[in-house]
Amino acid sequence: MSVAQHARVSFPATETFARLGRVTASGIALRLGIEIGRVEQLRTAVNAAVAALEGEGTIELHADWNDDTFELEISNAQAMIQVPQQLIDEISPLVTDVDATNDSVHLTLDR
Repeated sequence: MSVAQHARVSFPATETFARLGRVTASGIALRLGIEIGRVEQLRTAVNAAVAALEGEGTIELHADWNDDTFELEISNAQAMIQVPQQLIDEISPLVTDVDATNDSVHLTLDR
């Protein structure tokens, strides 16, 4: 039985701080032993999600992982993604699963 682990980071929802989301997600993925090509895909997906949530407020990145999966929930309670389906279509080829609502993006990557 695998034990789930977690990490959380918050940063201003501006382009200046967007790098924190990419660095956090890729750093965890690399430590989990995820292949570098898949980490690059994850970084691109996180970049798109963070960019969609930029504006007012704070972006919250919640990472959860176990032996099988690595999941990220990226949200901004003050954001309103205008076209979640377009975002899903952009990110879907990069990760195992993606779901977007008006204020959050959930990414899953199989380990």
